[in-house]
Amino acid sequence: MTTSCPIEFLEGFPKAKALLLWECPKKSGGVLALTTMMYFLMELSGYTMLSLFSTILLFAVIASFVWASIARITNRDDMKVPLVPELDEKSKIELGNKVQSSFNKLSVVCNKILTGSNPWLTLQAAGFLFTVSKIGAFFHFWTLVFQGVLLSFTIPKIYQLKKTEIDQVKTKK
Repeated sequence: MTTSCPIEFLEGFPKAKALLLWECPKKSGGVLALTTMMYFLMELSGYTMLSLFSTILLFAVIASFVWASIARITNRDDMKVPLVPELDEKSKIELGNKVQSSFNKLSVVCNKILTGSNPWLTLQAAGFLFTVSKIGAFFHFWTLVFQGVLLSFTIPKIYQLKKTEIDQVKTKK
């Protein structure tokens, strides 16, 4: 089943491509079902994104404090928390190159938008942000995230199944 992917960025991520194109239906269905369950739990809980993340961080800080205090009382070694994840030199260089390249591209686009050197791009960005703010006013954050996940699991597969019909309609316009 080798067809071209409608979303170009998936070509570099074979596992994500396989998941979103339902090459393994049990795995894709499981991920979608888990995401759906998490969405409904979040909606029922009433947590906002900010309150959820702050609660998780609060729990982590209190748990770390209790762990360290108990370790001191029982004369055991403190919990070792690395300040920076340890990477080998090759991984550091690869990661640095990828981040630098992406950051440089983002910086160029942001510079064009913010300085107004490309008025059309600035208007596009303003229009996009305006549209997102209007749509965002109608939906809870988790609803938008779930809709994005749902669309990412359906649109690529629909395109793959109906590629010829979609391309025909696309070329008629």
